[in-house]
Amino acid sequence: MIRSAFVELYRGLGLLRTYSSLNMVAFTKILKKFAKVSNQQASATYLSTVKRSYFVTSDKVIRLMDEVESIFTKHFTNNDRKRAMKFLRPRQNKDSHRVTFFVDYSQAVL
Repeated sequence: MIRSAFVELYRGLGLLRTYSSLNMVAFTKILKKFAKVSNQQASATYLSTVKRSYFVTSDKVIRLMDEVESIFTKHFTNNDRKRAMKFLRPRQNKDSHRVTFFVDYSQAVL
């Protein structure tokens, strides 16, 4: 039960890291669009403020992920990092677009 809690914590931290980077990209794109539409060059000021913000500059999430990896490796896989990462970052099956096409096509024919 504790092992699955560690796995969920690690996945949650990974999602938080992704969320942070996506927010930065989205804010940059929004500012570009605003500058284009309004013919104002205020985006550089806002962007520099956002880049200095704690949410963007903090490496706390990465440090927590490293700590979870370390604890999980030590206590659940007998210091076998490769095996630990198989639990923490399981491979996802890649979906085939061919299957999607055939399912959609078969329903369209009916």
